[in-house]
Amino acid sequence: HSDQPEIPVTGRDEHSGVSMISKIESVAEQIVIQGDGPLEAEVFTLSDPHRLVIDIANSKISPMLNGSPSAMFGQVDSTHPQVERIRYALFSSDPDITRLVIDLRQPVQYSLTWDRQQEKISIDIRGQNFQVVLDAGHGGKDPGAITYSNYYEKDFTLPLTLKIYELLQDEPFIKPVLTRSDDTFIELDERSAIANRIDADLFVSIHGNTYIPSIHGTETYYYDEFSKAFAETMHRHVVEATGFRDRQVRQREYKVLRLAEMPAALIEIGYVSNKEQEALLYNDEFQDKIAQAIVDGIKQYLQIHD
Repeated sequence: HSDQPEIPVTGRDEHSGVSMISKIESVAEQIVIQGDGPLEAEVFTLSDPHRLVIDIANSKISPMLNGSPSAMFGQVDSTHPQVERIRYALFSSDPDITRLVIDLRQPVQYSLTWDRQQEKISIDIRGQNFQVVLDAGHGGKDPGAITYSNYYEKDFTLPLTLKIYELLQDEPFIKPVLTRSDDTFIELDERSAIANRIDADLFVSIHGNTYIPSIHGTETYYYDEFSKAFAETMHRHVVEATGFRDRQVRQREYKVLRLAEMPAALIEIGYVSNKEQEALLYNDEFQDKIAQAIVDGIKQYLQIHD
């Protein structure tokens, strides 16, 4: 006898109650799964790489999927901006469970809706927007370091930070936020507070270092252990882009790092007190290169893939 005798079906296994899945397709921001009987699903996420896994009980793939002959396993192309592809297979035959694996380009927010009358499951998938706070060191009455040629550090950190901001504005899954956008003085605790108030995902503070003219290189700082991996990722990208000496990732109790409630890194890009590095750091094209490296580091840490 059938579990659902009142539902007229075609192609469905009347004796086992198994629903045959005839459509798996992306429609706007949804992945739609259509069966010929009731569909019940369990969903969970996996990371590295990011995947959404959907197990549909009492189901099999129909011999005709999306209007074409199908096998017990395969994949479906997707037009969804966050979805690379959709893979499917018979995960279990006793009981029958169909597994769909949605390969994602980045972490997502999702929700499921069941339409029992239409025997359909819709998964709404939306990109997760990350808030990244960019802090241009110093500003206003605080000029920062005096450079080899008597410039100010604040006049290096602001244009570089604005370049990073502009690049991140083109990233669909990242919302950049500035602690300052002009030559303004911002207290150290207020810089972290800006990030904390909006519950930001990352905090990046941009600086130029100073010491005796012979010292040169890139250093990156973090305060607590949950920021270490972020600092290391950012450091690798900046050192590779600048070609400067690797002066390592270091732990320090800097106020902006200590007060930040999210992974936070302070990057000393190079030494403005060094003649050769100063010339590069204030060069517009070189700053473009650094800005792109910082964006790449942020995206790598957040596992955002193009």
